[in-house]
Amino acid sequence: MRVTTELRAHDVPRDISRDRPRGTGRARSASIAKSFAGAATLLFLACAAASCADAHATRRGDRVDVSSYPAEIQAAYAVFAQRCSRCHTLARPLNAHLEDPEHWVRYVTRMRRQPGSGINQDNAEIILRFLLFYHGSDRERLDREANAPAQPSQP
Repeated sequence: MRVTTELRAHDVPRDISRDRPRGTGRARSASIAKSFAGAATLLFLACAAASCADAHATRRGDRVDVSSYPAEIQAAYAVFAQRCSRCHTLARPLNAHLEDPEHWVRYVTRMRRQPGSGINQDNAEIILRFLLFYHGSDRERLDREANAPAQPSQP
């Protein structure tokens, strides 16, 4: 009797997954799709975190010294700073070039309707009062009075 050390194909159990070249098939496609989805999710979360951090960062024109403003406007600024900074920097409305008061009315109304703004009708009126003062003629008049030379006292 002769013993052979050769293995024949039908003697070895077949592993079907080895028959296909690597990198093909549904399993590989699903793996790539999962990797892509994971990378896209991480990128989205990183951008969202950066935009949230950026939204509350101090930028040029993001703060106003209101100490020389009337008490009513100082109180309005506090509401403005608290509510408006929830969604964007204060620099956005402070640096806006809106001249017409009606534009500010529409702007504040639109912001009030944003989900999560926390701006109710009373807050909207207070914020509008501050923005109209800040961008309007009342502020210019106050600035002129503050910078005017002192009047000599008359005898």
